Amino acid sequence: EVAAAYAGLAGRFERTDVVGCARIGRQRVVKLRLEGPGGRVVLQERWIPSADGWRIAAVEISGAEPAP
Repeated sequence: EVAAAYAGLAGRFERTDVVGCARIGRQRVVKLRLEGPGGRVVLQERWIPSADGWRIAAVEISGAEPAP
């Protein structure tokens, strides 16, 4: 599910900004704004600790705007 979310975004964005971070128990939530010629998308990632380090457990598109 996570890989599929990012596969649909590949190659379309020129700029990435971290617009929010939160700690919820042992998990972390990071909100990213991706901008490119096609518009803007805001992603919310949920990170969880694992034996190999941190990994993304879920990605949600929380907003999208087409280019003007």
